[in-house]
Formats: sequence, structure tokens, C-alpha cells
Amino acid sequence: MGVSKGGFIWDWKDQSLWTKAEDGTPYLAYGGDFGESPHDGNFSGDGVIFGDGTISPKLYEVKRCYQNIDFRAVDLATGQIELTNKFLFTNLVGYQLDWLIEKNGEMVEVGLTNIEFAPGEKKTVTLDYGLPTDSNLTDEYVLTVRFIEKNEQQWCQPGHEIAFDQFILPVESVRLNHVIEHDGNLIVEELSEQLVVSGEQFKIRFDLESGLLVSYQIGEVELIREALRPNFWRAMTDNDRGNHLDERSRIWKDADQNRRLLGFTYKQSEQTVQLSTVFVYDEINHTRVQLDYEITSTGEVNVDYRLIPGEDLPEIPEIGLMFKMDQQFEQLSWYGKGPHESYWDKQKSARIGRYKGLVSEQYVPYLKPQECGNKVGVRSAQVTNEAEVGLSIKGSPTFELNVLPYTVAELELASHSYKLPKTDHTVVRINLAQMGVGGDDSWGQRTHSDFTLFANQNYHFSFSFTGVKK
Repeated sequence: MGVSKGGFIWDWKDQSLWTKAEDGTPYLAYGGDFGESPHDGNFSGDGVIFGDGTISPKLYEVKRCYQNIDFRAVDLATGQIELTNKFLFTNLVGYQLDWLIEKNGEMVEVGLTNIEFAPGEKKTVTLDYGLPTDSNLTDEYVLTVRFIEKNEQQWCQPGHEIAFDQFILPVESVRLNHVIEHDGNLIVEELSEQLVVSGEQFKIRFDLESGLLVSYQIGEVELIREALRPNFWRAMTDNDRGNHLDERSRIWKDADQNRRLLGFTYKQSEQTVQLSTVFVYDEINHTRVQLDYEITSTGEVNVDYRLIPGEDLPEIPEIGLMFKMDQQFEQLSWYGKGPHESYWDKQKSARIGRYKGLVSEQYVPYLKPQECGNKVGVRSAQVTNEAEVGLSIKGSPTFELNVLPYTVAELELASHSYKLPKTDHTVVRINLAQMGVGGDDSWGQRTHSDFTLFANQNYHFSFSFTGVKK
């Protein structure tokens, strides 16, 4: 009698082959690269590791989803966590339970214990930590609980993590934030083509014709190479193309080319300048975007973004702003989920922490270039050059961040990673959200509705940014 089984992943490894381009550049090839026909293109590039054996971010997500220990908060104020041993034959006594508490990404307390849990058993344990009693409103305390291997195994070294979870601790704020007084005065100049707002260390320019923020200088360094503008598109993923999102939602792709400035107003007070811009997209059923800016005398720019979609429109791949910086700004650091990429519906394996790396390292070499490198749950981030000059971005409270050396169009136009251009820019996308990446299959299933940005409602988010230098 046969036994029916399901839930297996297809495939373990990308089915791709090393070959060389005409100029000798090695690359991983897929269907059609050898002149054969018929073929299925990169359809076989669906592994959880890449064809050369290197790790794909998908592997971390699979590991997290497959872990055999569940964690549930019972009473975080007193350290009570419910654990469920989902192993069929393994007692948890063979593992070490450890935990750590981080304040805004910095470790403040650690602990460990041994626990005996029979297979299938569920019970509550109490972790021996104490909640902080002196905290600012802006402080965040994150508890990470995990099980690690005590002993060397055939397949891993001691300390290998087999399961984890994170919880935001309910720490009450008992003192007010220190209020920083704004020093210096703001100067506003209305020139023939630009509105210029400047302070002691910065100068910000808006183009009067387009209504866009086109320049932010800190000292003599220009931080904005190409203006901040609304963006609704991401480089289509294999799943997007498989369910025809690229066709169904195409109206959002080139939306910015038909943006029309409907209104641009500003008013000045002693310590701030407030500006409001309203854009209308006539060809997208009169969709509107309103961007409100508040610029302080310290150079901080508070941004309030509102999207009011028109009627009878398809789902929106992405909602946010995009701009370019110069290539020299290739240092990225962030406090949020990481260290690998994460998406609305693919973030279980990413954990809250402080991370940093090069912008070029955020690119993920999927067999065919597509959307990649995203970060969700970002509280703050910095994009700087080697001299630590650049932009600092803060969420209200969080945002999604994507920083790559490539534009969305450059990713979509390249059939292989080696065909991506050598760029001279850093592309920053600050988003309320992207749609989830889906993946029930790659030939028709749409992203689940819980992770879809439908156009039948308005959207709103806020963040701030400021120039920084060492």
C-alpha cells in the first residue's frame, strides 16, 4: 500500500551549468543559453541553494520555517515563554537554551539554561531576566531566545543554532526624551526655478516645475544625485512573471513618466519650513500622491507620504519613494531585520538587529536578475561614503528599505547577472511596503491577499532623513 506525502521543496539546488560568455566571462547558464530549443528558460532555477553551491537567502527561510521548536510569549514581563517540542523522537535536553536582550540592537543581558522536554511536550519556562526600569520612549528592547547544539555532531559544530524566536519586551518609559533645541536659523530663497532651504551646515533644493526634492548638500557634498520621486514598481520576480503581474499591473510601471504637479506650497516659521506637494497621475485614473515635508534648522527632513489610488486599478507592486545617490555612497548600515534579504511574506528567518555591509553586497545573484536585497522592519539606516558622510533615515516607526547599485529597469533588462551594467550610482528605495513575493508555485499562483497591495484603499506612511558627517 502506498503512502502519500507532501510538503517537499522543489528543488534543493538550481539546475544551472557553468559556461563562458564570448568575452570569457564565466556565468551560470539556463535554458536557451546553449542555443537549444525548446527550453523553459530559467524555470529550473528554483533551488534553495544556487547552482554553484552557495547559499541563497531562501535556505535561511526554509530552516526557520522547518524548525522543530515553537516559542510563544506567555508573560514577557516575568520571563514566561511557552515551548513546544515538535521533534518526534528527540528530547531537548541535548540542546542548550540561551537568550539575550538587546537595547536598540546593543546587547545588555544574556542567560542560558538546560531544559528537559520530551518529544511532543509543551510547557512554560521562566527566563531569569529583569525588565529595565529606566527607559526612553525611543528605546526598544528585543528578547532573542534560541536552542543551540551542545556537542559536536557529524553535521555541525557545537553552538550551531537549531531554533530561535524574537519578542519585543514590554518596557515602560519612565522618563522623557531629552529635547534637543534647534540652533540656527533657516533661510528660504525662492529663485526662478528652485526653492532653496538652507541652514548652517546644509542646503536643500526643490525644483519648482516638478515639485521634487532634487538636492541635499551637507557642507560641499551633494547627497542626492537624482530627485526623490514616487515609485510603484519593482523588478519583476520569477513568481511575478509567472502569475502575469508584469502584465496585469503594467499601468504602475511607467507611472512616474506621466506625473503632473497639481500643487506646491510652503510656509516658514522660526525653526521649520513646511512644504506640501500634490501630484496627479491622469493616466492612472487620476491617482494622487501628496508629499508633505517639514525641514528643521538642524537639516532634518520629515516626510509624510499619502497615496490615493484612482478607481478600478490593479494591485500595486510597491509603494514608496526612489532616488539616486552617487556611487561613492556604498556603505550601508541598518537597524531592522537582517542580515539577509526579507519581504512582507518572507521574513521569519530575518531577525531584528544592527547590520552593515557594502551596497553591492545587497545584490542577490538569482539565476535571472530580479527584485532582491530588500529589508523589512527597518527602524533606522545610514547610506554613507568611506568618510562617513551621507544620509541617515529613520522610520515612524518602521519602513522597508532597498539599496542596490542598480535601478529597477537595469535589473529587469539584464538576462544574467554578468550582463548587469557597471553603474556609477546607488539606488535607494524607501517604502511603506512591497507586495509579498509569493511562491506557492511560479507558474500562476498569485501573492496571497494578506500580502497584496490592493488599489482599493489609501496608503500612508512617514519617515525622516538628515545629512550626516563624521
